[in-house]
Amino acid sequence: MRNRRYRRLLAVAAMATALLLARTVSFGTPISPAPTGRKHSNTEVAEHGTLLVFIPTKDGLVVASDSRMTFNGTHYCDEAEKFIPLVNHPRSLLAAAGNSGFGPAAGVNPCKYVKQQTNTNLLVAAKTFLDEQHGNITWTVLRNLEAKALPFFRSLPEQTVSQIQPESNGVIFTLKYAHYDSKNKVSVLGTFDVCLDKARAKVSICKDQWKNITQSDTRIISSQADECISQRVLSPAGRRMLGPDALADFDDFLKSNKTVGETTTKESLAAAVSLISATARITELNSNTVCFVGLPVRAVLLDGNHREPFKLLP
Repeated sequence: MRNRRYRRLLAVAAMATALLLARTVSFGTPISPAPTGRKHSNTEVAEHGTLLVFIPTKDGLVVASDSRMTFNGTHYCDEAEKFIPLVNHPRSLLAAAGNSGFGPAAGVNPCKYVKQQTNTNLLVAAKTFLDEQHGNITWTVLRNLEAKALPFFRSLPEQTVSQIQPESNGVIFTLKYAHYDSKNKVSVLGTFDVCLDKARAKVSICKDQWKNITQSDTRIISSQADECISQRVLSPAGRRMLGPDALADFDDFLKSNKTVGETTTKESLAAAVSLISATARITELNSNTVCFVGLPVRAVLLDGNHREPFKLLP
């Protein structure tokens, strides 16, 4: 009996160690920085990750992402689901990107861990907070969520903060809220970024934004990972590396002056898949990339015909 208790205590301790040493692209506990090099294997090193794409259409709101989740700077899994739908607010979802989350200890299969731990991160806590709100989710509600999130980051131990790897603009975490108002045919996008200053002494909300996109607005592609996209994927060097056709659907989408009401789900999905696939290709071709994005592409549609996100097949 005593040996059994001892083994149980060891298992609990191992799980606690895993939670403290992990780093993924979901809400949670930040961990150690990634090495500068990368191993090309099933457990490839990754620094940053997650590419989220939002495109309003005449049918609703297309939301797409890659499927790579990184852990501990040494492992990754390409089977991650980046969206979490709200239960009490139809046609709404949350997605997150950044340097914080829970993950496995060394030696644990990362994909097995992802499947077992889908409901143990703070993105779920954000979902719970929003699902408890009565009435519509507004910018005020999102800012209340910001106020709930900040104490978590500010309470991190100094040693943990010293290990966080911010983006070049200081961002360490991004939360995205997406909703489709089927009655008025309006796509709603809310976001906030958590930043760490250069002295690693202050954590703050460095950016928040709320957009209502109508059918008469000029169509847009909204995404994060701007540094990766602009400097690595859409740069002349990136395009040469990718070849002339890799971004064809994305480029065709941007060239058009159509309104949201003239934009189809099919062409929006093609543009999103084009961008995410090209970014994943850059990740594979360039060992020094800041992108760290992996396939397959996940995509859903928030529309008037479905209360929950409707899965699209890229």
